Amino acid sequence: IIEMVLTTDLSVHLQLVGSLKTALLSQNKNDVMESPMMLMKIIIKCADIGHSSKATLLHARWSELIIEEFFLQGDEEKELGMEISPFMNRASENSAKNQVGFFEFIILPFFDVVAEIVFTPGFKPILDQVHRNYNMWKKAEMLQLKNIKDILDQVFCVDEHRTVSAQANRTSFVPRPSHIGVHNSSSPRGTGNSGTPAMPVAPSPPLTSTGGGGPSTHHNSMCVTPPAAAPVLETPDEEPSPPLPGVE
Repeated sequence: IIEMVLTTDLSVHLQLVGSLKTALLSQNKNDVMESPMMLMKIIIKCADIGHSSKATLLHARWSELIIEEFFLQGDEEKELGMEISPFMNRASENSAKNQVGFFEFIILPFFDVVAEIVFTPGFKPILDQVHRNYNMWKKAEMLQLKNIKDILDQVFCVDEHRTVSAQANRTSFVPRPSHIGVHNSSSPRGTGNSGTPAMPVAPSPPLTSTGGGGPSTHHNSMCVTPPAAAPVLETPDEEPSPPLPGVE
């Protein structure tokens, strides 16, 4: 367990990649496939840097959180009078360049060799997603964007997806399970039928307006294509059920 955990340390990352490349060049793939320890190291490493292989918008959100975590450490180091660690200075942010470097030196070499030597061919969809995410950061670098908020807005179009999602949520009818967030007279206040705390429902964010009062359908052509809004289903007002025969 200790050895596997230490595998997530980036100081030994190149050593792991080198071992895999050596096995690939010497055509000793079986040495890797027949080593439980090596396979476990590869799997935990895939999980450790796995956000790079997530769906693009999910990857963007994880990246935003990680970058903010770095900046919070930098803020603390500055407050303590310490030298700010690399990539953690909020005042000199260059997130596009940093992410491109992270992909080129850490992510791509690892996932490329794993796809060739271990999880072939089932690993290809994951590898393809890694390259799609990398291309988004390259686009941000080409546009000379440095601030993560600008990158999310202009390249990943996160705000636009939130608008489309909000529109879908407000215009579509999705039945909710009866045990979630449903109040009745027999339940304690703030709980559902099951007695568990009710799930709070956050209000939808305001929709982007075109100036004419309707939601905007325009989106930046550089962005990831936003999902289509869910179809609108009419939800007529419920009428009281007729009484059962013989029941007052």
